[in-house]
Amino acid sequence: MSQLHILSLKKAIIYISGSILLLLTAATTIVYIYQDEIIKLFVRELNKNLQVKVDVQKIDLSLFDKFPQVALSFHHLKIHGALPEHEQPLAYAEKLSLTFDFWNIFRSTYKINEVFLEKADVQIYVNEKGEENYQIFKKAERTDTSGSGSQVNFGLEEIHLEGVQVTYTDRKNKGIYDLFADNVQASLEMEDKNLLIGLKGGVHSKYIQVDKYKYFTDKQLLVASNLIYNLEKDNLTIKPSELQVKQSEFLIEGSFENHSDGLINLSIQGKDTDVQTLVSLLPTQYADNLSVYRSKGKVYFDGQVKGATFNGGIPLISVNFGCENATFYQTDIDKQVTNAFLTGSFTNGNKHNRATSVLKLNNIKGNLGTNPFQGNLIFTNFDDPYLKFDIKGELDVASLFAFYPLPGLSSAGGILAANIDFEGKLTDLRSRSINRFVRTSGEIDIQNLQFALKNKPLQFQSVQGHFVFDKTDLQVKDLRGSVASSDFRLNGYFRNIMAYLFLRDQNLAIEAEFSSGLLDFDELLAASAVSSDGKATAYLVNESSDEAYQFAISPRLSMSLTCAVDHVKFRRFQASAIKGNLLVNNSVASSENIQLSVANGQMRVQGNVDARQPEKIAVACAADFQQLAIDSVFYMFENFNQDFILDRHLRGKVTAQVQTSMLFDSKLNMDVPALTADVTANVVNGGLLNFEPMQKLSRFIKRQDLENMQFSEMENTIRIANSTVFIPEMEIRSNVSNLSVRGTHTFDQVMDYKLKIPVYNFMGKRAREVANENSSNLFLKVYGTSDEYKIEYDNEAVKEKIQQDWKQEKQEFKNMLKGKRAEENQTTQPSKKKAAEEEKEEEFFDF
Repeated sequence: MSQLHILSLKKAIIYISGSILLLLTAATTIVYIYQDEIIKLFVRELNKNLQVKVDVQKIDLSLFDKFPQVALSFHHLKIHGALPEHEQPLAYAEKLSLTFDFWNIFRSTYKINEVFLEKADVQIYVNEKGEENYQIFKKAERTDTSGSGSQVNFGLEEIHLEGVQVTYTDRKNKGIYDLFADNVQASLEMEDKNLLIGLKGGVHSKYIQVDKYKYFTDKQLLVASNLIYNLEKDNLTIKPSELQVKQSEFLIEGSFENHSDGLINLSIQGKDTDVQTLVSLLPTQYADNLSVYRSKGKVYFDGQVKGATFNGGIPLISVNFGCENATFYQTDIDKQVTNAFLTGSFTNGNKHNRATSVLKLNNIKGNLGTNPFQGNLIFTNFDDPYLKFDIKGELDVASLFAFYPLPGLSSAGGILAANIDFEGKLTDLRSRSINRFVRTSGEIDIQNLQFALKNKPLQFQSVQGHFVFDKTDLQVKDLRGSVASSDFRLNGYFRNIMAYLFLRDQNLAIEAEFSSGLLDFDELLAASAVSSDGKATAYLVNESSDEAYQFAISPRLSMSLTCAVDHVKFRRFQASAIKGNLLVNNSVASSENIQLSVANGQMRVQGNVDARQPEKIAVACAADFQQLAIDSVFYMFENFNQDFILDRHLRGKVTAQVQTSMLFDSKLNMDVPALTADVTANVVNGGLLNFEPMQKLSRFIKRQDLENMQFSEMENTIRIANSTVFIPEMEIRSNVSNLSVRGTHTFDQVMDYKLKIPVYNFMGKRAREVANENSSNLFLKVYGTSDEYKIEYDNEAVKEKIQQDWKQEKQEFKNMLKGKRAEENQTTQPSKKKAAEEEKEEEFFDF
């Protein structure tokens, strides 16, 4: 290119640029000159058509904002609604722009081509009467869609929504739509009385609620729709449109009449559907649990909604769905259902309600892993459900659990073989007509079943057994297995189990025989220790743990159980050879003649546990102890929650009869003040070893044997009440000294004991040999707490003894005087008689 040509090109560019700049300057100047006039015109026209108040912070006119169109922009716009009782505004927008062609300025007639709504919140509301808050235009003007006779006309080619929150609340028809338009373009075109609407873009659905069910929760929707709204007939026609939810696509077509009964006729068809397509249509509470599943192969779906929707009307809903030779799986596990076939349908019936609804799942077939299964299901009348199903197959429990995890389990394995048929109304399960109208039969075999509970670190292992269904009952044959280190074996009947599983507030009755080699209640009752990552880390099996036991008896459970257990462990308590009967009814457990070996002796127990008040579990017990090692008893019962006299201090065999009453909370913490007990005890071959208070008696009894005090027998009746042990006076004949003891000892370790020690314990051997029970005594008292106590002379007891002895001696003296006078009377009576005779004979004696 020559130098001349380059120079000419530069000049052309400069001339063109200058011309454009000149034109823009001129256009800007014209816009500026006419700005106030145009703004006043638009405000006047809007006020002429609006019947609601509109607040605007700022209005401006710009050539460059939406170039090449001229944009009239309303900043911080607030549009009030048409319903006075609904105070929330219809819309608030940071910016609303109306655009028109530049040349409209010279014609003084303006045609709005595009509308831009940015960062807005639109609240559409319909009250219980069906009145709408969006009827903001005057009725006389609302039907004049052509805009003839006006300087401002709408010929909308596009509407742009950017960052617009739309909430539609319909109180009359119980619907809420919460949507956010990211970037949506709409087109409007008038054709006679029809408004042609095109809609395309992305919408984020927070949720769409119909009645109590939520759909499309937190879903990104892509919409491509063509609609025709007839202004005269007030109805909407949906031309073939597409709605995409994630990877699922639906074809929608139909019509809706926005008047009278609100008739709808809508068809929906899945396109290239998979299991996600079906799941996305379900209410959120169901869809969330199934959202992890994927599918391969043919999965089909189509549905229709037809009928009235206003004034409480419910349209006809009919859906067909199914799969052929499909594979279902989860992306993060290797377990799959393969070769799956299913034909399904749902309809709400000829009356469009729950009572006429029918769900059918026919010809269900497939393989879970390598194990085949098949079945059918019919569910009719959702108000009074009638259920019919059959299932047959052998399932690998690990594969089943991996494919469909159960919320209460953390792991599972084993083999489950089932062949079950059920038919009947669920309500008949609770009635006497069950034998006539409910048919349940079949069997389940489990082999080497293993599972772990999610909230407790309990591992069930090697569980196997056979189950036979008969109407609503279940017979259990030889169910056995282990739970952690415990084991069990069960045979019996579970009455009313079908009603218990399918219906609320139904009772379960168990009649069974139970046996076990070991029951470790530390493991069975312990709550799990959970680490920061949510995993169970340990059993809480010791009594010092911060975690607590949980105890409850279901009011829906009644049980008659014959038990035989080789060994039981709970904290320090251990027992063997346990036999007896356990009855449970109405949250009360009763024992009948339970026998067990414990503490090297025998024990018989009967009583009840009343758990009707979960935080006031009442325990009443009558127990008979035969030759129990007393040190073992103290050890197993954790020294009865005191540290004054411990198991290491005691020796001997105790035989006792105990009547006791206790209260516990649900964590098995005892209400100590509520404890009452009457204990009649006899201890033989007893001993008190290295007991500190006894050592302090060395001030009074100078014997080295105080470290090992032994006695052949001791008997007493002890009362426990108000957190206090009451000990009546009892005599102890020991190798150290004969002494008597009485007093009280509270659970707060406050003691008040009275001791009486014969004085001959301080004399020589000869004196002790000739002493008897009437010998003098030394009175002592032990008082204070177990940590700080004193042993002193008991002056009050001495004073009391002196007073008692004085009374006794006084009485003896009186008795002695009475005896002497009686003797004198007997000796003086003959002499008096003789004197009287002599007086008669010799009357000169003057007395």
